[in-house]
Amino acid sequence: MNQLESKVLNTIGTYGLLSDGDSVVIAVSGGADSVALLKVLVDLRGTLGIRVHAAHVNHQLRGAEADADEAFVGDLCDAMDVPLEIRQAAGLQREGGGNLENEARKARYAHLAEIADVRNAALATAHTLNDQAETFLMKLLRGAGPAGLSGILVQRSHTLRATSATDEVKEVRVIRPLIEVSRPEIVEYLEHHELQFREDATNTETTYDRNWVRHNLIPLLEGRLNPQLVPVLARSAGLFAEVDAFLQQEAEKVLEVVARRETGDVLIPAETLAQLSPILAKQVIRSSIREVKGDLEGISQQHVDDVMSLTTKTSGRQVHLPDCLSVAREFDWIRFHKREREPQGFRYEIEVPGEIQLKEIGKTVKVGKWTEEADAGSPVFLVAGHRLIVRSRQPGDRYRISPRSPEKSLKKLLIERKIPLKWRDRLVVCECRGDIIWVEGLSPDPGLKADVFDKNAFTIEVQNETF
Repeated sequence: MNQLESKVLNTIGTYGLLSDGDSVVIAVSGGADSVALLKVLVDLRGTLGIRVHAAHVNHQLRGAEADADEAFVGDLCDAMDVPLEIRQAAGLQREGGGNLENEARKARYAHLAEIADVRNAALATAHTLNDQAETFLMKLLRGAGPAGLSGILVQRSHTLRATSATDEVKEVRVIRPLIEVSRPEIVEYLEHHELQFREDATNTETTYDRNWVRHNLIPLLEGRLNPQLVPVLARSAGLFAEVDAFLQQEAEKVLEVVARRETGDVLIPAETLAQLSPILAKQVIRSSIREVKGDLEGISQQHVDDVMSLTTKTSGRQVHLPDCLSVAREFDWIRFHKREREPQGFRYEIEVPGEIQLKEIGKTVKVGKWTEEADAGSPVFLVAGHRLIVRSRQPGDRYRISPRSPEKSLKKLLIERKIPLKWRDRLVVCECRGDIIWVEGLSPDPGLKADVFDKNAFTIEVQNETF
């Protein structure tokens, strides 16, 4: 057993990456790292007692060169007697002006994870010690916190994309058996076994940030400051991974004690958040975002700082984050909420008596003559004429809920009643001849409230009401 095989075996054992009887799908691009990973796991499969499969994703972005990569991987797996599944990932686009390289990575992981899931296998990728060092340095220069500086984890879970709302959430284990092996060791290993590999021409283009770090920055720092820079940076990433794991544990303890959950939302007392040590408070915020959003994709340190600033703001202030996530100060609480879509305004005319469906908010409003069987909780009115306007709230709305109080701003009344911000645009406002006669959740206007025995009394009923 050579040195590289010993290192891989030690990494697998130390971190519990594979056990006897496990299946593993190896992501094979055809590059040096993935060829080495395939070879070493094939050679160790008897020692480990594992079943080995391979997978290749052709993004079809490099034409004939990509097809040649696919053919090379096919021949390599045939020679090693390893079953191979190939996926095509055509039609990649920059979503919302995004980075094509990042979109390709997402598509690649999606296909590879599906292949691994079908085989009830772990997914092995060929990330190395050099990849770890490069990732750490890039994230450090971009201002990442402990989570980002953890770099490439030796083992993590990948959530499979759902194809429908009823799909069960599935996780695939992603492992990195080469994470403690340097690139020079891999080249030496391939030369020793006389193995060929494919070179992606774009890997030498320093217009890509990672390539510039790899070919320019790291050699400069090695020559000037530390010839052992790569293992030093990788070791630092490992230390930050330990720090991040500890902070996550402490954050979960805090959330277990103080957090409230409401239909997918997480609420944290603003005062508690403000009193925590800054680094733990930020971790609590990140954990809350992950719980509500499902991941931390696209969440920056600035986003976390913006959420933290809500502890000193007044109720009603909010921060908008990626993927329709909003975080709002609601009186003494900070609410983390994922919107299905932005609330739409609505305005309909309804006959009296009559019924109308409000598709924008999923509610139905019924207006009918009062009877003894009417819902005792429904407000009762005297309606002038035969039509009502049913609408969402608007800027400048004013309303009166007590005969002894003047009209007030509807916005101010909702704040006084501590009605959460996320509910306010979903409330039904009923208007008659230019005057608001009732707002869902509030008392009726006393000037229009009817006696139940009045023959002209009408009730207003809201189905699927907010309250």
